[in-house]
Amino acid sequence: MGKLIVKNLSQLKKQVDAGMIIESDNALHKTNKRRRILRKNTVSIISKEYIEESSQYYRNRKYDEEGRMYVEYFTDFGKARDVRFRENGDVEFLAHEVDSHGHKVMDPSPDFKKGDVWLTVRIFKN
Repeated sequence: MGKLIVKNLSQLKKQVDAGMIIESDNALHKTNKRRRILRKNTVSIISKEYIEESSQYYRNRKYDEEGRMYVEYFTDFGKARDVRFRENGDVEFLAHEVDSHGHKVMDPSPDFKKGDVWLTVRIFKN
């Protein structure tokens, strides 16, 4: 399984496809997840993670053709200025300021400083 190497957001949007694997290191939630990509649209990569019956995701759960329960994750592409592309294929999403009801707030969380990497994504081809 080879890693997808892209240099910009346009390439990422064009080359990501269903069936590939997305691996994400999320500093906000302190998680590392690996999921299969179901599809993409103009703003997101949609992937699925299988969950247990006792999972907290009782509202958003879906079932595959074999009856296994899963939830969909949406990884938004964001804006090019808030994404950094590394030579090794890592895609880093950076904390940035957004306007919220006339106030500047840090997205995704005030726990980050502007430019901090809060999410690192790797895409693997089959």
